[in-house]
Amino acid sequence: MIELLLLGAVSLAVGVLSGMVGMALGVVRLLIMLIVGIEPLIAAGTNLAVSTAGGAAGAWPHLRAGRVVKRVVITMGVPALVGSFVGGRFAHVVPSWILLALVVIFLLWSSIVMFTRVMSDSTNDLDDDDKDKMDTLGASCKQYKVWMENIWGGLIIGVVGGAVGLVLGVVRMPTLITVFNMAPTRAIGTNTVIGLLAGLFGFAGHLSNHHIDWLLVGVMGCTAMIGSFSGARMMGRLDPGRLLLLIALVVLLMAPLMAWRAYLYI
Repeated sequence: MIELLLLGAVSLAVGVLSGMVGMALGVVRLLIMLIVGIEPLIAAGTNLAVSTAGGAAGAWPHLRAGRVVKRVVITMGVPALVGSFVGGRFAHVVPSWILLALVVIFLLWSSIVMFTRVMSDSTNDLDDDDKDKMDTLGASCKQYKVWMENIWGGLIIGVVGGAVGLVLGVVRMPTLITVFNMAPTRAIGTNTVIGLLAGLFGFAGHLSNHHIDWLLVGVMGCTAMIGSFSGARMMGRLDPGRLLLLIALVVLLMAPLMAWRAYLYI
């Protein structure tokens, strides 16, 4: 019972942060679930279900505020949902320690990406009211680069994320800002919707293998929805740069703990 309350509280806190920064931050939930002893495949499927619930609640305020670029959702979201389903469907064929090792790699990568974003002057200087940047999907980029980023940010990340139980929106965020020249507010809203799609189809893949703890989904899903909706509505009241810096530090500190869990499963 104490563990259930702890997981619910963690899901609520993560939901608030994810709603504000446009990233599911499922690595936090996944790590806590593994620490309390939940089997990795069950934790992965359950985490994707919770990410889907939180993403659905967080996406609504972004959609109402016009912070979602639908063309990017289609071009990057469709490969993401296909890849996520494939990853979730065949996650059981890969040993648990390999999946956890992949999580460690993405924890380290995610922290680097967020540190880079926080420290990037070009990102911080983007004007949210610049309509041209909002609606021009990589006008300064070569078309092949845009499609390569769609493949990377959609299909490949989707497969790995679906297998390990993560939406991995933190890896897509820099692409949305730098390659597609999107303002931060629209990048956050668009990334939330893409993460929703990836989480939904990754969850479906794990569901076909019965890798779901429905009690955890009920508790953590409800608190994630409340947190994500609240966080999305609060976006702009807090400095997103400081939030990302804090999250990057937390994610970085999680890497050695997750590495230890991977070692125990070898």
